[in-house]
This record gives sequence, C-alpha cells and structure tokens, in this order.
Amino acid sequence: RLWRLPVDRCAAALSNAASFTGGILQSFGDGTDEWRYQVGMAGRNGLAAATLAAKGSVSAQGAFEGKSGFVRGFVRAECDVDAIGGRLGQDWSLLKVTFKPYPVCALNQTPVRACLQLRELLGARAAAVRALRVHLNPTVVGYAGMDKEGPFQSISGTLMSTQFCVATTLLHGTPTIARMAQFDDAAVAGLIPRIRLHADETLGLLACRIEADLENADEPMVVRMDTDHTEYSYDRARVSALVRGIGEETGVAQQAYDHLERFAAALPHANLGDVLAAFKEIQTAR
Repeated sequence: RLWRLPVDRCAAALSNAASFTGGILQSFGDGTDEWRYQVGMAGRNGLAAATLAAKGSVSAQGAFEGKSGFVRGFVRAECDVDAIGGRLGQDWSLLKVTFKPYPVCALNQTPVRACLQLRELLGARAAAVRALRVHLNPTVVGYAGMDKEGPFQSISGTLMSTQFCVATTLLHGTPTIARMAQFDDAAVAGLIPRIRLHADETLGLLACRIEADLENADEPMVVRMDTDHTEYSYDRARVSALVRGIGEETGVAQQAYDHLERFAAALPHANLGDVLAAFKEIQTAR
C-alpha cells in the first residue's frame, strides 16, 4: 500500500507472503511461481535467524516443543522430543536428497521414465493408445497440481501435471524445457483426457505402474517401476553433467558452472566471489 502498488500487485504480494510463511503448496495447484522463491526465502530467513542469534537475540527455548510452538502450529500434536532427538546423528535426511533428470516435478520423474519405456515398446503404435491408467502412491495422486488436466498457462503448471508429463513424453519423447512450455499442443491436449491417475497403496512414493489400452489388443501393455529415492541419488560428476546440460538448453555459460563448482569444492572456506562471478556470467550472456 505504501508503495502504491496496483490491486493485482498487492494480491501477488499477499500470495507471496502467505507462501513464504511455511512453504504452502497452493502455487503448485494454481500453476504459479511462488515455489521458485520459497527455497531462497528459507535461506534468507535462515541467514537472518543465525545473524540475530550471533548478535545476542533473546529467543524462545520452547520454539519447537512449546504449547504455542512450531510442532503444535503445524501438525497440531504434542512434540515427542525424545523420539525426534533419538534420531539425531543417525537419520540423515541429506542422504535422501534426489535429483531430477527431467524438467518435471520430482514426483513425475518415474512416470516420465515409465512412459519413455512404454513409448519404446509401442513404437509406431503410440498413436493407438485408447487409454492410460497411471498408478501412483496415494500421496502423489493427492499432491497439489499432480492430478490436473489443464488448461495450462505456465511451466509451473505443466511440470506438476502427471497427465501433461505423460502425454508429452509418450507423443514426443524425452521432455525438454521448451516442450514443457508448449501449452497449446493439440496432440497432447487430445491425449490428456484419456489419462487417469489411480492411487495404489502398494506403490512407494517414487514408484509407478502404467497400463495402456491399445486399439485391437485384448490385454493392456504394462510398465512398472518400483523406484525409490536411491535411483535419483547422484554423485557429484553426474550432478555436474546434469546441470551443465540444463545450461546448454537454457543458454547459461559453462563458465558459470565452473565458478559454482569451485565454490562448492572449497567449502567451508570458499570464496563468495565465485558465486558472484557465476551470476555475472549469466548477466553477460543475456
């Protein structure tokens, strides 16, 4: 209001503020971009929290387990301090970090891989698919933005939609960022209504089973992948190749990645100048 922003910008500011409070998922459901900023905001807020502490901030000791603390605020339950503390030093979430070989949601990686295999099996018969049933873990089916047929106006919407990801992969092969931006592809739009998502409790979070009904075929063609997070846990060399490949598609200079890798390799004594130099490479290229 003080900046005299127009109504639509005031609404956007409020939406951003709501998203930044705790990483809500509505942006996935609406196909908007707040999710792109959330990680940066978390990092910024974390830096502010540490800086305040370093300067002597007086902060609540019961911030997590207190009756008005984090746990009650987010899950409305008592905080089992012993259970949480007992896993410290044993259960490392960092080891569960996964990478995405395709420019789609992490939960759509396996459906895309399964669909690539299905496309290879079908060959010229890909156009003969009458219906596709995509079986996924119930959490995936119910996740914001996953079970969505469109219409789409942004990559934030298409990368979340399992129907769009499966349709564009079956028809065009390995998805690219450019392909994910083809919101008006008539062939993809025509296939999407024939794709249905089904919740299957026997499947893991990153597993998938696709059943394809074909013209003039009595039995469906089935592709199943019982994938877990280890399938997408890459070493540094593979991550480097992955992100550099993205750079080639999006016009980011390879020197930018040289700077970032040098910074990462030198932690915790890295030079922030390498990060700034990486951004300078991007600005120069544009």
